[in-house]
Amino acid sequence: MIAQEDLIAKTKEEILSLLKEINRPGIDNVIRYITVSNYFRARCNSHHQFRGGLAVHSLGVYNEFKKLKTNLPEDSIRIVSLLHDICKAHHPEYDYIGKGHHGIRSVMLLKALNLKFASGEYEAIEKHLHRIQHTPSSKIYNSCEMLRHYL
Repeated sequence: MIAQEDLIAKTKEEILSLLKEINRPGIDNVIRYITVSNYFRARCNSHHQFRGGLAVHSLGVYNEFKKLKTNLPEDSIRIVSLLHDICKAHHPEYDYIGKGHHGIRSVMLLKALNLKFASGEYEAIEKHLHRIQHTPSSKIYNSCEMLRHYL
C-alpha cells in the first residue's frame, strides 16, 4: 500500500503533467492557482476525507473517464474531470467566489482565471451534480450532455 504522502506527491505530479499538456488560454493561470491554493492539500468531503483527497478524487475521476472510451476531446476530459471541484481548493485571493453550489463556484473560479472553455465544458462542470439519466449516444446527445453524464 502506498503511503499517503507518496500518493499525494504522485497525484500532484500526474495532474500537473496532464494540465501542462493542454494548449488553451488561461491554463497557465489554472496551473498557478492549483499550485498556490490548497488543491493538493484539501480534503474531498464526500469521497476522500483525508489531506490531499480532493486531488486524489479528481485524478480518479479522470482515470475512470478515460476507461469509458467516449471519443470526447482529451482536453475536455482533463478539464472537466480534474477541475470539476476546483472551488474546494481555497485561496484568499479568490475566496470571494462563494455563491451557489460547487459546480457553479468551480466554473466561476475558472472564468476568473481566464480559462477558455470549449463546447460543453462549462455546462458539464456547472451541472455536474445533475447527471443525465439515460445512456448517452453521440447520435442523441451533444458533447456537453455526454460530459455531464460521465462526470
